Amino acid sequence: MKDYTLILKQVNEAGNLRSLPDIVHTGNRIERDGQVMLNLSSNDYLGLASRTDLREAFFEEWKEKGYPLSSSSSRLLTGNFTVYTELEQLMAERFNREAALLFNSGYHANTGILPALADKQTLILADKLVHASIIDGILLSGAPFQRYRHNDYNQLETLLKKNAGQYEQLFIVTESIFSMDGDVADLRRLV
Repeated sequence: MKDYTLILKQVNEAGNLRSLPDIVHTGNRIERDGQVMLNLSSNDYLGLASRTDLREAFFEEWKEKGYPLSSSSSRLLTGNFTVYTELEQLMAERFNREAALLFNSGYHANTGILPALADKQTLILADKLVHASIIDGILLSGAPFQRYRHNDYNQLETLLKKNAGQYEQLFIVTESIFSMDGDVADLRRLV
């Protein structure tokens, strides 16, 4: 068996031992060691998670309508709550689409969509800087994939021409706004 104490010691000596920081969250700001900073690493970009007025209004409506607080299980396994169907229908209407499917998080969408659509007869071409959760989805799909240089549409075009006749379908996978760097993909060009 591995000596994890030794491994942790080596990681610590290399300056790579990670630990959970002691941080106080206040809206879109955090405080650590007496220093208040704007939190640009959060998914709560607008500071909505700490808005007590929104939380109270949410729970008041929740209480009045008797919505469930949990799906209890997979919707495919134990059935669906009407409120989920209503929300998906509302989203489809608002975005002028035939239907909508909501996921718990971006991670769940990224690991759910590609495995559902891709197979061994699909080639996935992914931007080199797509989020790790998209890579997880690509790997879960079992489809062959290639990475193209970040926002390098000439290389992508070359890969498309080279592989077009070899697969039933080709998927181009990118982000509209790259979450780690803030770079923007040229979606019009990709379409």
